[in-house]
Amino acid sequence: MARRYSYDLRMKIFKEVDDGLSIVKACKIFNISRNTIYRWKHLKRETGDIKAKPYGPAKGYNAKIDLKEFEELIINHHDKTAKELSIILGNRLQRTRINYYRKLLGYTYKKNSFSFQNRYCVKE
Repeated sequence: MARRYSYDLRMKIFKEVDDGLSIVKACKIFNISRNTIYRWKHLKRETGDIKAKPYGPAKGYNAKIDLKEFEELIINHHDKTAKELSIILGNRLQRTRINYYRKLLGYTYKKNSFSFQNRYCVKE
């Protein structure tokens, strides 16, 4: 995995290159690749600065919910599928996350032996 370079090192390299040092010589002196400097130049052209991009998971994928509120929702809408619960929640959670939280709380779907349409959610 690539290592992250500090902001002050980036600024030092850019100052040297702006003062007339060639990119190839800067790469040898600071022991970095030419592609790294070219990527930083592209980043500076696009954003105006050479700060590193934020590191970590994408925003919005780790939605946290109040489990008590979610359990009340399941009790009140025990006959709804995960897709229907997602619509009720305003598409804040995907079906897989709804099923994950449902299983976490101990609720499962039980099927009627006569009809697959008559499903209801019960606590194990």
